[in-house]
Amino acid sequence: MIVLVVMNTANALPNQERKVTTLNLSNKIVPIEVSKFAMLRNARVAVDVHKVVKDGAKEPTLLASIVVNDKFRHVFNAKSRITRALTHMTPKDLQDRLNGGSFFFVNDTLVDFRDVQYNGFVHNEESIQKMIDLIGVRAVQHRDRRALGLNTVAADFALSGYYNRAPIIVPEYLTGGVFESALMYNWNPFYQNIRGVFELVRQICSNGMVGVSDFLNTTVPVINKWEEHLEIASRQIQNKVGDKVTARLSQMGTERATIGELQLLANHAVSRITDSSNPEGVPADQRDRLNNIYKIVNPVFHLASRYQAGAFTDANVAAQLPAHLSTFDAFNIATEMYTHSQESDTSSGFALQKFANGLLFDQKNKRAQRLSRAFVEPLLSSFSDADTAFFGTVKA
Repeated sequence: MIVLVVMNTANALPNQERKVTTLNLSNKIVPIEVSKFAMLRNARVAVDVHKVVKDGAKEPTLLASIVVNDKFRHVFNAKSRITRALTHMTPKDLQDRLNGGSFFFVNDTLVDFRDVQYNGFVHNEESIQKMIDLIGVRAVQHRDRRALGLNTVAADFALSGYYNRAPIIVPEYLTGGVFESALMYNWNPFYQNIRGVFELVRQICSNGMVGVSDFLNTTVPVINKWEEHLEIASRQIQNKVGDKVTARLSQMGTERATIGELQLLANHAVSRITDSSNPEGVPADQRDRLNNIYKIVNPVFHLASRYQAGAFTDANVAAQLPAHLSTFDAFNIATEMYTHSQESDTSSGFALQKFANGLLFDQKNKRAQRLSRAFVEPLLSSFSDADTAFFGTVKA
């Protein structure tokens, strides 16, 4: 549940400083107080280049920085498209491209921008203030950015806010069957529509899945009475969730995951265990958790005596053979790794979200078609019990 303190914006002035407070009863949400914002059109931009030598590196890294209207400064990281543009254009060419563009700042932090060639939509200050008041700005972790469809410049916060929540109870899973359906809205001063995003969280272990399926998400155009449209859209999404997700979660407990799906999860676990991109290494608790997941999920450990070798080496065969875990187990494993372990170069959070969405929203019933010849029930796995999921043993 979210309680918003909404301010009257009828007389809002451009760039006027004001405080908007978002109160929330959930510890999961970290709202950010917006003390001021600035939408700068036809901005004056100066570009500079910095050389930074990272620890252990032999060659310096080039970073592009900008100063907007002689006031706002921002340094782009090495992976940003602006810094990468320096590989094929001079700083002067880059400055000419940005000079005259539009730049949006929140609390003096660059959130998003468009260069001088952009001639698309831009919200006025009154609309921006309303979206801050009604939706808000919140902290966001790096792993969530792509799943939420966020591609703004700011790395640690988003133009996004939770709008409402609804419980989902699946009696078949007892205490582990309590979920929460949360709807958030994402906005951007350069987008005419507000985007609704659905999130499903399993309460007993805080595992979260962001819905990337189009049929559960929606867009609300910022036109007349758009505030009312947010409420209507939220009710529609929650009704869909109640109808479809509850029934599907119940079904997943007695439905087999395929060998191919579990092999994919095992590969994600190995990738995160052996990740060398993090200079501090994988934390011990995450390594133990991922090791347990790998042992639980790897079909070779549990089914080598039941299938020939080709079942594990031929991807087409693996995609059609039932494995030792249910699809609910596979869903929970994917969201567990997403929520409680770090990404690696070959295991992104977005990939795990797509996997979990594919299990939950099997709209074309592809899995039932693939496994129609397998008239067997899933084996009982300890993973269905959230209390022993990562520390128990799997019984074959």
